[in-house]
Amino acid sequence: MRRMADDGAAAPPELRQETDAQFVERIRPILAEMEKRRLLGYDAYIWRRNAAWIVFGLSAAFALLQALFGSAHYGAWIALALGPAAYFWAKVPADEYARNYKDEILSDIAEALGLSRYLADGQIPDEELTPSKIWPPHTSGRSKDYFEGHYRGASVSFAEVSLEYAKSGDTRDEKKVVFYGLAVLVCMPENKFSGATVVLPNSPHLAEWFEARKMGLEKAGFVDPRFEKKYTVFTSDQVEARYLLDPVMMERLQKLVDVYHADSAQISYYGGKALVLLDGMTHLFEPPDIFIPATDPAGLLALKGKVRRILDFIDCVDLYLTRTDRLVAGPEPPVEEGLLS
Repeated sequence: MRRMADDGAAAPPELRQETDAQFVERIRPILAEMEKRRLLGYDAYIWRRNAAWIVFGLSAAFALLQALFGSAHYGAWIALALGPAAYFWAKVPADEYARNYKDEILSDIAEALGLSRYLADGQIPDEELTPSKIWPPHTSGRSKDYFEGHYRGASVSFAEVSLEYAKSGDTRDEKKVVFYGLAVLVCMPENKFSGATVVLPNSPHLAEWFEARKMGLEKAGFVDPRFEKKYTVFTSDQVEARYLLDPVMMERLQKLVDVYHADSAQISYYGGKALVLLDGMTHLFEPPDIFIPATDPAGLLALKGKVRRILDFIDCVDLYLTRTDRLVAGPEPPVEEGLLS
């Protein structure tokens, strides 16, 4: 299995300039090899699925006969137990194909977009996120589909994350999911923020007051009042908050929420870092179904587009500009139509 370099080196510049057609052509041999694996997995999946249906059907018929003739009803328990077991057993080849596809293809996608690494089970270090004031308290968590690299002079990492919180003594069933979605962290080579700024979804006024007190920040307003209907800003530097949260950035944040069907979005600027949380998103970087040929470029380019949209959003945030740079740079260019579509 081919792996990307583990030393964090960025992809060659020429790879970042290739078109989608060039990208597909470049990895066509990998897709052809993946198609061989898909066909083997597909045959195994169909065989297992048919066998599972036969076993489940026989056990269900046995349970029905017991019910009709008034004998013991352990057949029903056998059918109930065999159903889920047969389902997961039948899915094993499809799940294995999906893992292989992601390991190979998502690494190529990361490389093509200038990122340095993809890890199926990688994660952003918790200590990097805790000071953000928006990273939820949790007792356990899982992370998958981790990407990292350098973009616009900053270190970028993002992953799909699930966090749970349980009080001492709670059973597993009583654990509460406090976050399930995408976490995007951008780390600047130096601290370019004079204060801390946090963007949260709107909540009742009393809750906002308690939130501000808890974070030690003050409520701020947007440059564009349209976004005050959906988000609330807390900051320690009112002037800096207005530069960071300009209308173009907020429009693209909302576009990202809409495109990924996220339930909510949060942003925190702190200590030379910016953290974006998109909640309510699941299975974001899943490969095409095992029924779809691996050589079909549609599924491949759809995955590439999902990663590219995240980098498009990071690009519009302009984190690589200092407050002075933003003043000198002048007004933002208009949003490109369809950039995040």
